Amino acid sequence: GFYLTTLGFSRVTQSYANFLAWLCVIRGKYGMSNMRIKFERSGGFAGMIISKEIDVSKLKPAEVKKLEGLIQTSEFFKLPKKPAPLAAMSKRSIAQPDRFQYKLTIEDDDKKHTITASEQNLPSTLKPLVDWLNTEPPTPK
Repeated sequence: GFYLTTLGFSRVTQSYANFLAWLCVIRGKYGMSNMRIKFERSGGFAGMIISKEIDVSKLKPAEVKKLEGLIQTSEFFKLPKKPAPLAAMSKRSIAQPDRFQYKLTIEDDDKKHTITASEQNLPSTLKPLVDWLNTEPPTPK
C-alpha cells in the first residue's frame, strides 16, 4: 500500500512540475509575465522625486523582452540591497548632495528584491536598466 501511494504521489508531483514548466514557457513566449517593477529616483539639483510602477504584463512583447534582458544582464537578484561605494572614488567625491538616489524593487513570481543606491555607487551592470527606466515610458499593449 505504501509503495503504491508513494508512486502515485510521485506521478502527480511530476505531472504538476511538467505543467509548471509548460506554463513558464507559454508565459515567456507570449509575454505573460507576473513581474512588477517599482522605480523611484530622488535628488538631483531640483530635488524632485520621480516614481514609476510597471506591471510588465501590460507592456508590448518587445518591451518585455528588452526589460527581461536588462534584468538578466544586471544580475539584479544577486546584487546587494545597498551596493558599497565604489573603491575608485576619492574622499572628495563621496559627498555629492545633488546626485540622484535610486530605489528599485522587482517582484517576479516568488522572488522579490529591492536595491537602494546613489548615482555614484550604482553598479555598472545595473546602469543600463536604470537608464531604460529613466528614459523609456512604459507603453500599454
